[in-house]
Amino acid sequence: MGIATTFTIRQNMDNYVEDLVNRDGGPTVTIFNQSPNLKFSDTDLQKFKNISVIKKAYATDSADAVFRLGSESTHIDLKPITKENWLSLPFKIKSGEMISPLEGARASAQVILSPGALAHFGLFSHIGSSIAAKLKSGEEIFLTIAGIGEPLDAQMDQGMAWVSLPLYKVITGRRSLMRLKVVSKDTQGMDWIETFGREVLKPKFGNNIFVSNPLSYFLERKRQLGVFLTMGYYLGIVALLAGSIGSTSVMVLNIGLRRREIGLYKAIGFSSPIILFQFICETLILSLVGGFLGGLSGCALGYYVSVTMFTIATLSMTGLSVGLGSAVLVGLIFGFFPALVAARMDPVEALHS
Repeated sequence: MGIATTFTIRQNMDNYVEDLVNRDGGPTVTIFNQSPNLKFSDTDLQKFKNISVIKKAYATDSADAVFRLGSESTHIDLKPITKENWLSLPFKIKSGEMISPLEGARASAQVILSPGALAHFGLFSHIGSSIAAKLKSGEEIFLTIAGIGEPLDAQMDQGMAWVSLPLYKVITGRRSLMRLKVVSKDTQGMDWIETFGREVLKPKFGNNIFVSNPLSYFLERKRQLGVFLTMGYYLGIVALLAGSIGSTSVMVLNIGLRRREIGLYKAIGFSSPIILFQFICETLILSLVGGFLGGLSGCALGYYVSVTMFTIATLSMTGLSVGLGSAVLVGLIFGFFPALVAARMDPVEALHS
């Protein structure tokens, strides 16, 4: 059971790392600005963009606004287009033109929608089509679709709209960008980005900077689970030792209660190899049942730990196979001697016992 549990958790750890690398276009470290009076600037972004281990960095924020088309309504996640993130937005334009990020204080009535948002609205002619946005105050403004933006990761497209910063401020009431996303070329650079972000931005933001590094969080949880995994190995060894003693004891007791039956088999002509094979088969069946139940219990425990701590869970067939194979092997080894004693038993003594 412990071996199966350990295999399951380790496999889920590998799956989590793979998912971490593939999402958001790469392993991402998010830096939150908790000061409402400060915002990320071009200089802040440039400090990150010049580093070789960084794939891209852009300032962003998100808020919900209600978009309506006729009688329909939906929540679409807004992504502001600004001069800070102009060159590194996480999407590409398939048609139309980018909204100029250098507009004045006037709120633009233009947006760029993702294919998912277009599909939701059921729009067939995209560029130039209009939709209505309901502001927090209840006021409605009409927006013209100026382009189609497709996320670099198609799985991210759940209905998104990119708007200019002036319009973003009007719709959401936000006054500054509060989040900086830095995408690393590989997972090895994530810890470096976290340290670099704290040191570089601290003179400006002080203690208002909070860095979210999912890889560091994962590795910390992995370290905490180290004791649990070690216990899993030891539990597996203890279970095998207990199984060996139990298998031997059951077979010895079984043979002791069936001495007259064994003597009768010998008397009517059963050879020693046949009797040996019979008891080996009984040991095998006993080991298979115990190993299967123990393997399922271990995988179920591993699944529970994975769901509650990693959000990614898989049933480890490797762990189940190892647990089952170990149980069968132990049963055959420690059940062989009692079976051999039964095969070599004198029929006369057995019948008189």
